[in-house]
This record gives sequence, structure tokens and C-alpha cells, in this order.
Amino acid sequence: SKANQRRDAAEKREKIKPLKAAMANAEREMTKLQSRLAELDTALAAPELFVKDPAKGEELSKQRAETLKAIASAETRWVDAADRFESARK
Repeated sequence: SKANQRRDAAEKREKIKPLKAAMANAEREMTKLQSRLAELDTALAAPELFVKDPAKGEELSKQRAETLKAIASAETRWVDAADRFESARK
């Protein structure tokens, strides 16, 4: 019946709602992290950074590596959420 169809559709929407939110959160995080990566790359490209302040250069390099790991993690979370979202929509 139409009532059952509407109820089923509403249940399906409620089921996929957190998956859509997880995808959106991961996208926002990736955007933020990619901006941070660009900032770090700019700082690391400064001439003579490692000559004038090697400790700062080392710290920026570590932050860049951590940012790359965080981006990979956010991408994985997004892919997982997207896969679950597509499965739930079927």
C-alpha cells in the first residue's frame, strides 16, 4: 500500500542520513587538510629554511607527513561511507 511505501521510504532515508553526514564530514576534513598541506608546502618552499632554522624545517616536514596521513585517513572514511551509502540506497 501507499502507506507502507511511504514508511519504507522514510526508513530508508533515516538509514542513509548518517552515511550522508559521514561523507560530508570527511569531505570537509579533506578540504581543511588540503588547505593546511598547501600552507605547509608554501612554508617548506621558503629559500634557506633548512639553513636558517633547521628545527623549524624539520617540524614543518613532520607536520606535512602527519597531514598527508590524515588526508589518506579522511579519504578512506569517505570511500567507506560512500560505499555504504550506495549499498543502502539499493
